[in-house]
Amino acid sequence: MAGGVTKLGWFKNQIAELSSESKKIIVYMVGASPAESPDIPLAMERNFSGTEWKGVKTFYCPGGLNYDKMNFFSRFAMKMLAKSLTSKKDATEKDKDMAQMISHSYDISDKKYIEPILAELK
Repeated sequence: MAGGVTKLGWFKNQIAELSSESKKIIVYMVGASPAESPDIPLAMERNFSGTEWKGVKTFYCPGGLNYDKMNFFSRFAMKMLAKSLTSKKDATEKDKDMAQMISHSYDISDKKYIEPILAELK
C-alpha cells in the first residue's frame, strides 16, 4: 500500500530460514500503478536492501483501485492525495495524470502478468 509491502517484516524474518532450506523465494507485489511506472523499481528498492534481495525473485502485477471495497480511511486518503496532486502550484503532468487516475475506481489487471511467475515456479 502506497509503495509498501503488506506483512513485509514477517517475510523478511523468513528469508534466512527459507534460503537455508534451498527454497525458491518469490515476492509478487500487486499495486495500483501501471507496470511500466518508474516508481515500481524505486518502491522495491525502498522495501528491501541489496542483501535482502539476494536469492529473491520479484514480480509486479498491476491491479487497480476499487473505492467500493475500500474502508473509509483508505477512500479518504486516496481522495486527499488526488486533491493534493491537483492543487500543487507546480503540479507536473505526471502529478495531474496520477490525480486523474486515482480519482475513481479502475482495473488494469491482466493475466499476462502472472505468466512470468508461473514460469519461475516450474
